[in-house]
Amino acid sequence: MDLFDSIQGAVLEDPRFQDQHWKHLVRHIMLSWTHSEWLPIVSIVRNYENNTITLRQRSIHSKTEHWWIPLNFATTQSPSFEQTHVEFFMPPVMEHTVTVEELRLQLAGRDWLIVNKQQTGFYHVLYDTDNLHAIARQLQSNHSVIHAMNRAALFQDLAPLIERNEFESVDVLFELFKYLEFEDDLTPWSQVANTIEFFDNNLYGTTAYSLFKQYVRRLVTPTFLRLFHKDKTEVVTMDILVRTDILHMACRVGMPECLDYTHRLVLEYVFKNINFESDYPDYYAIHDTILCMGVRQLSDEEFQKLIDLLIVTDPNTAMHDDLIYSLRCTRNHRRMHHYLNVLVGENFTYNLLNERESMFYLAYVFKSNVASRSSIWHFINQNYKQLARSPHFVTLFNDIAEFVPERQRPYFATLHRNIDAYLRAEHLSSKEPLIPVDSRRVGKKIRNSEEFLDKFEHQIHNWLLKELSPAGSDGTYAASFSVGNGSARPSSLLSAAGNIVRSAIGV
Repeated sequence: MDLFDSIQGAVLEDPRFQDQHWKHLVRHIMLSWTHSEWLPIVSIVRNYENNTITLRQRSIHSKTEHWWIPLNFATTQSPSFEQTHVEFFMPPVMEHTVTVEELRLQLAGRDWLIVNKQQTGFYHVLYDTDNLHAIARQLQSNHSVIHAMNRAALFQDLAPLIERNEFESVDVLFELFKYLEFEDDLTPWSQVANTIEFFDNNLYGTTAYSLFKQYVRRLVTPTFLRLFHKDKTEVVTMDILVRTDILHMACRVGMPECLDYTHRLVLEYVFKNINFESDYPDYYAIHDTILCMGVRQLSDEEFQKLIDLLIVTDPNTAMHDDLIYSLRCTRNHRRMHHYLNVLVGENFTYNLLNERESMFYLAYVFKSNVASRSSIWHFINQNYKQLARSPHFVTLFNDIAEFVPERQRPYFATLHRNIDAYLRAEHLSSKEPLIPVDSRRVGKKIRNSEEFLDKFEHQIHNWLLKELSPAGSDGTYAASFSVGNGSARPSSLLSAAGNIVRSAIGV
């Protein structure tokens, strides 16, 4: 407490703080942070008609916990990202509205506003949709005006909303992505990678998927070429985790240069014992990604050679682990079926994996490779009598039952009935009872994806069609914002923006 008193005294003596409303509240401000282990989420909702800003705060763990939150502001007319001092303390209440004049901001209707410059404050920030559109316009016009830390924070703070389907309009997200083909700072890429992967997983198999891959290839190609065509001495100074994200992203969306690169490295590593470890001091972070992506490009002959090598390789070696891991990444249904037969098929003898490992690994392949799921269901349907001899099979079946899509419920019900009858007829014991066919667990892990597609698939498809059409790709970025924005937009958009934020903060 002596520390707080000393800070309080220094604040009162400093002429720079004499007109601040919080100057006598240092102890309260500090205690609101030192007595909490969480971080607040601050929602910024602009009223473009009367030029006010409503600040809302919440904790993801408590409805009653609030903080004195130090805010600072960057705007179109005054970016000033290098000046990170506190400009306003939000009081510890759920909602607080201030005028632009009170904050001493120059902020027109179509201007952008960013809070928490360079992420100097320990809190997350969410914005209304119109403000995000304004930020996207700036990013597309000249992204360097906005600090790299704040460019990254945009994607970091939006990610939970996207993954929980709490975002109302996906268009603004794709408008924010647009500038990434010009992004040469790795910090934003490190935050956008998981969101791109989320879209990739959820759109896989839809009519929008090929368009999505085309769009992401456009975004990631310049950065991939820059990172993977540098002198070796410069490569090793790069952040290996971000490089891995870029490589993974580029190969997932079928960028030819990435596919050729990983394919070549896999063949050299497996058949020529040329290790790419020397290029990467922390190569384990990128090693698995290169193997996984490279295996997808193997010819039938090359794939069979890896299978043959797996069978004769000592299980206690790193090469054995690498082969088992990488082969499961194939997206070819015939090759996946062949791979599963080798691992747990009719003639396997647990030479590659023991009984428990084989069931555990089958679940891992199912979860980690979205494209493999239909192949694995088909394999189980064909081989359940043999698989059920393992006491761990039911645990596997129950686990992957959580990923059954609604449209496959009849197929699942038939397979479930057959397995249940076989277990009873053969008096086979298992580690746990077979999941009831009508259990709430069935499909639990896939519902979020189904809700995502119901809500966004059509919207994403239409946006991508427009963006990737000759007229869309040749037009100016500003054309994407032809819908009213700022003070001139329809009141219905104001309502929509308010609904998004209310949903985000749970009020």
